[in-house]
Amino acid sequence: TFTLRLADEHGLGLELAPLGVAPFLTVQKVLPGGAMEAWNKQCLENDALNPKAVRPGDSIVSVNGHAECLAMLRQCRERQLLKITIARIVTGMLRSEVA
Repeated sequence: TFTLRLADEHGLGLELAPLGVAPFLTVQKVLPGGAMEAWNKQCLENDALNPKAVRPGDSIVSVNGHAECLAMLRQCRERQLLKITIARIVTGMLRSEVA
């Protein structure tokens, strides 16, 4: 879980898709120029394998306490302060990432 503040001129910068019937959003792509790219640069600055960086295939499981896909997307569009919880599949297991 980590918190991002979006700048007025920049969005979150993620291409997202629902994960089948699960209430997750799957990260398809981290887009250039967005808040998530800046977060990743900060995370990876000293550690290229930092697990806090968001990668394609990661799942967003909640945004600002909302855990339903449409509500999470609405939070990403309407709020500047986002508390995001990410989960990553590691060797067949879903593991929540804590930043």
